[in-house]
Amino acid sequence: MDIRRGKFAIKDVSWNNGLSLISWLYHTDEVLCKAVEHFQGKNWKKIAECFKDRTDVQCLHRWQNVLNPELVKGPWSKEVNF
Repeated sequence: MDIRRGKFAIKDVSWNNGLSLISWLYHTDEVLCKAVEHFQGKNWKKIAECFKDRTDVQCLHRWQNVLNPELVKGPWSKEVNF
């Protein structure tokens, strides 16, 4: 498995106030998915080491809120929407 740090380019988008936002790209999402699989989603510090500019919390949130295949997106079911 090849999940080396800094392998893929990361797009840098600057905000007006000088803060920098680094957006996730398709390639970085692929690396994150492979790292989560490799570490079984249990060691977020190790997963974050696959990236130059990502923290463990950023990786965890990207996985939990966007990439996790078990994430259910869309309207609530009738059972939940009581």
